[in-house]
Amino acid sequence: MQWTGGRAGGHHSFEDFHQPIIATYSSIRRHDNIVLVAGSGFGGSDDTWPYLTGDWSKEFGVEPMPFDGFLFASRVMVAKEVHTSPSVKDLMVAAAGVDDSQWEGTYVKDTGWGYHCALRAQRAYS
Repeated sequence: MQWTGGRAGGHHSFEDFHQPIIATYSSIRRHDNIVLVAGSGFGGSDDTWPYLTGDWSKEFGVEPMPFDGFLFASRVMVAKEVHTSPSVKDLMVAAAGVDDSQWEGTYVKDTGWGYHCALRAQRAYS
């Protein structure tokens, strides 16, 4: 099961990443045939490790809630071996990141990669 939220730049969802998974984690884990994969702007060991160990949820006052795997879509799209167009790769690399506390800004103003991606896609299809 892929779990993403607005922290991935607002182009996946307008929902918070944390509150819905906290509310549904135990019911998801009741099923032994579900692999829970997180994708929401992850890119390095520092931001990924707490979600692998489950420590991320402690700051919300609940037990550890580990994920089984992670999506690194934007990170992979800029790799040399990937067939993303060079101009798109350049835009992705040049786009600023945004601190987790600013993720909601991606909905309304230029706030980082997710905003750029959503805005350019919207312009391309309108």
